[in-house]
Amino acid sequence: DPSQFHSFEEVMAAYKDYLDRLIKGLIESADHFRDDRLYEIAPLPLFSALMEGPLECGRDITQDGVLYNQYSPLLGGFSHAVDSLAAIKKLCFEEHAIAWPELLEAIRNNWKGKESLRQLVMSRVPAYGSDEDYADDIACEIAEYFVERVKTYAARTRNRKIMYAPGFGTFGFYKALGAHAGATADGRVDGQS
Repeated sequence: DPSQFHSFEEVMAAYKDYLDRLIKGLIESADHFRDDRLYEIAPLPLFSALMEGPLECGRDITQDGVLYNQYSPLLGGFSHAVDSLAAIKKLCFEEHAIAWPELLEAIRNNWKGKESLRQLVMSRVPAYGSDEDYADDIACEIAEYFVERVKTYAARTRNRKIMYAPGFGTFGFYKALGAHAGATADGRVDGQS
């Protein structure tokens, strides 16, 4: 329950816990799905023909026909996560310019009736990509945590043929995903990319 957080450290710990559960679930799903079920619903014959191994052994890449298969867990929405955490840290817990319950309520209500608060959030906090250590330090902490957790869970998988390569998603389809994401603490409204 976010209303019970009394420090930025608690907010960051909750974010990391949530991220950890997502990473664990994603890697466990990828690991368990690497059997003939994938071949039965979505074989990849053209891709298999272009890879080394499948033609030689007569098995599609979805049937472990390659020596190694790569799976890339991507952290999408990275900039919004960084900017939101920076806003929470600076405005709620350092400067006390916004009460934590007030920010939570504004987000729950999609910033309705809180445009001045939203503008404050968007204008007073260093943003990701602005070459300011305040946001960059948070970005580094999240990125390092994400990569480390992917490596940790990947080391526990039963299928040693899968190489997990963590990355950060900035592809065009994230605009479409933004249409289904709720408001965030960086001033982003519900449905905005």
